[in-house]
Amino acid sequence: MRSPVRRFFTVIVRVLLAAAVFGSTAAAPVNAQTPVPPPLPFAAKAQSVLRGMSPNARVGQLFGISYMGNDAAVLADLNELLISYRVGGVQLRAANQNFTNTPDVLRQVAELTNRLQIVASAQSFAEIPTLLQTSSSPTATQRLQETIPLFISLSQEGDGWPNSELTQGVSALPSQLAIGATWKPDYADQLGRMLGGELERIGINMLLGPVLDVLDSPRPGQPGDSGTRVFGGDPFWVGQFGAAFVAGAHLGSNNRLAVVAKNFPGLGGADRNVEDEIPTVQKSLEQLRSFDLAPFFALMQFDPKPEGKVNASRADGLLMTHIRYRGFQGNIRANTRPVSLDPQAYDALMKLPEISPWRAAGGVTFSDSLGLRSVRRYDDPTEKTFNARKVAQDAFVAGNDVLMLGNFAIHDSWSEQLANIKDTIVFFREQYSKDPQFAARVDAAVLRILSLKLRLYGGNPLLGSILVNVDRAAQLPKTDDPTTRQFADILNTVAKDGATLLSPSPRELPVLLPQPPGKDDVLVFLTDDRRIQECPKCGPYQAIGKTALQDIALKLYGPSTTGQLTPAKVSSFTFTELADGMRLTTTVPQSETGDVATVTISETLTTPRAISARVRPALEAATWIVIGMIDLKPGERSARMLKDFLDQRGDSLRDKKVIVFGMGPPYYLDATQISKITAYYGIYGRSPASLEAAVRVLFQEFVPTGSSPVTVGALNYVLSQQTTPNATQIIPLANTLLPQLPAGVAATLTPLVRATLPPTATATILQPKIGDKIKLSAGPVLDRNNRIVPDGTPVQFVLNFQTERIEQTLAAISTRNGIAETTLTLERKGRLDIRAESNEARISERVQVTIDDNNVGNIETIRPTVVPASPLPIPTATVLQKPTEPPTSTPIPPQPIPEPVRANFSSFVATLVLMLLLALLTMAVLSGSRRVILPDRWRAVLWSWIGGWLAYVLVAIGVPGTNSITKSLTWGGSVMVAVAAAIIIMIISILRRLVIAEQQQP
Repeated sequence: MRSPVRRFFTVIVRVLLAAAVFGSTAAAPVNAQTPVPPPLPFAAKAQSVLRGMSPNARVGQLFGISYMGNDAAVLADLNELLISYRVGGVQLRAANQNFTNTPDVLRQVAELTNRLQIVASAQSFAEIPTLLQTSSSPTATQRLQETIPLFISLSQEGDGWPNSELTQGVSALPSQLAIGATWKPDYADQLGRMLGGELERIGINMLLGPVLDVLDSPRPGQPGDSGTRVFGGDPFWVGQFGAAFVAGAHLGSNNRLAVVAKNFPGLGGADRNVEDEIPTVQKSLEQLRSFDLAPFFALMQFDPKPEGKVNASRADGLLMTHIRYRGFQGNIRANTRPVSLDPQAYDALMKLPEISPWRAAGGVTFSDSLGLRSVRRYDDPTEKTFNARKVAQDAFVAGNDVLMLGNFAIHDSWSEQLANIKDTIVFFREQYSKDPQFAARVDAAVLRILSLKLRLYGGNPLLGSILVNVDRAAQLPKTDDPTTRQFADILNTVAKDGATLLSPSPRELPVLLPQPPGKDDVLVFLTDDRRIQECPKCGPYQAIGKTALQDIALKLYGPSTTGQLTPAKVSSFTFTELADGMRLTTTVPQSETGDVATVTISETLTTPRAISARVRPALEAATWIVIGMIDLKPGERSARMLKDFLDQRGDSLRDKKVIVFGMGPPYYLDATQISKITAYYGIYGRSPASLEAAVRVLFQEFVPTGSSPVTVGALNYVLSQQTTPNATQIIPLANTLLPQLPAGVAATLTPLVRATLPPTATATILQPKIGDKIKLSAGPVLDRNNRIVPDGTPVQFVLNFQTERIEQTLAAISTRNGIAETTLTLERKGRLDIRAESNEARISERVQVTIDDNNVGNIETIRPTVVPASPLPIPTATVLQKPTEPPTSTPIPPQPIPEPVRANFSSFVATLVLMLLLALLTMAVLSGSRRVILPDRWRAVLWSWIGGWLAYVLVAIGVPGTNSITKSLTWGGSVMVAVAAAIIIMIISILRRLVIAEQQQP
């Protein structure tokens, strides 16, 4: 009997073990898994191209260069770099005189990009003259010639030079800060489409931008001030605008434009200008993840797509900036090297779970310019030497795929830069031939580079498809063209919706400015006359024209239109003329050591006396003084003049309506200066559309609805407070009854699967009963500006069991796109009242669930009618704007309340050990009686095991009635139930066998 019993026992044990493991798996919470990144785009094609490349050609792909000039000698040097050194990319810059911003700049750039691509495709110098003869449009031969395209890049961040390289022929984009002030990411998408289409048309295939710095603590006048080059100071919103802009740029260019996000991992906390000195920031990696890196994470999302296709909002590359961190890995006394040159810091960033899938899917990293003064100073603080080889090698070994060799010498000498570029490439060639590990690293980087280049041209980069039609590119759009009108409308709308009333409050403004200027009013416009010079040989021009605001005002409201202005009563002066006419005194630096001297500005200026003599009388007669300022940076002479005017001649502004339009960041005026003006508006830019919006605000044509996207300390406007939930709102609370599925099936459904169930499937039960699940959706939760709160804002669901008079607050759920979702299982009869809270927002709609003694219930949503009597005060810089439409983002899968772990591997091991002990105990007890034969002993043990494991599995899969056990004991409940069942069956078996044996005894 022993052998059959043993075999039977073995089979039963195997079956029960499998069932137990299945139960443990089914009962464990199902977590969303990070999707496996898709393979490199056109991986097979890229591998094929790589195999056909010589070692020298592979090394050349690692380098992106910038060059100085555009004459014949420089172009000959460029030919050598592209053919002999096989350089893989070129950055174009107006400051380097690669082109000049004249009316024919589009033709210049289109011809230049064609020329660069043709030369890069040539196999020898002898081919260049023939190929360049037809550079204006592709020939039949070129249409069939396969090549490796160049990366041709430039920066175009908006708000004119120096943030944008092209200042003519293309749309005058607003600054990133002006876009952020609208709080509408859709505008970033539309502007990205405009820019993408314009750049693709002239042959630019790489955009260095947008900037994703998060400006949490503005430092007006300090080195490292970001100005208008940021979307704002909240990580969530910066990510939203960045993702929308990237998507627009991709779609507008038909995916022929690679977008490289700057400045990874973020310069928002830097207190130095990265071009002059490498900043050091005290932040750990975890702090960076929750703040500075969050916008970059938003640009790294992807879904499985067919080869060559990715999410439109996913950045193609990251520009690694030169920044150091103290406490990066937790040790506050340890400093990293600049992350662009530090292998450990770079590797730690690339291994983050939010970044590693992007990197594995072909994300390319670019070093910031390796010839910046900050890098040279880091290499040699005396700035007497520059080890170009070492800097480039450090950047590459750190992990950068593409090394940007801009300003690659100590002096601004193209010959010196050219020598360093050549020497560095030759050095890399030598390393490639001698070091197999270095060669493998080069091949891996080149594979990513090739994959991106192939994707830009659909996997088939024929020279003819890369070249652009110069005549088409050079055609300026006609003013009556529908596309032109559409672009103009977008620019005007963004400027209008971004305009912000910073001071006074919306309630006070009508009292201070009951009417706009009229024909009897005398207006004086004072304009910042800061001068811009795009290159050493370029002529300077004013950032804002002296009469720009006056001209727009007369055009819109002069005698030929509404007649609100009398031309003879309108005048304009620059800040320089203001300072000269008012004889202001100021402090100006005399040396780099910081020594200063007090002088009379009029002694240092050359304003004609006839103009300066008119300033004081004009200001005295003025009823309105309108000031257009960019900022108050200490290094700008015009900024010092305005500051000194407000500080020294503030008494001359009494009894006048003084309006200040901030054409730069809004945080430069202090509280005392703001107290001397009637109204302070944020315009955040100096584009034509921005200037027109300012004039329309002056004449009260519309009420500004924008809000500052950064903190303004002088107004007590703290962005982190503004983005918290508005305490006066009533949070919407929606509910959906989920289907009552069999427990074993329900446990296998992921939240994503549940979210995709059709409405008919989720409403099969009209009335709730015990065991049903309800999906609760709270939101959209609005902030103090009545816009959705950032992702991650905690929302708590409060359950009030009115029958038992018990209130339970569930664990906080983070919002996504303003909405927090969870699921709730109905487990008791009576009335359940559910509401939602988020920080100081304590009022919400209520979901009331009632289940009677017959297990029949109903659900009702109740909206409160009473608003809190004491709402939180709204800072003066805030303008409330009721959303006109609900968020249109992708539905969010519900986030179920974490259920207790019913069973896991620990519970299985514990149950197995206890069951073995019980089996031994059973055998020992029955062995004490000679009346129970051995087979009966084994039967008792087997029945005990079967009963115990069956009870374990039932608890593990969550059969009705077991929730209370697992809620209090978690996985220990399954162990206790299994052991208890085994003990009961063991006792019954022992007694039964003893009784049978007694009866069988003669």
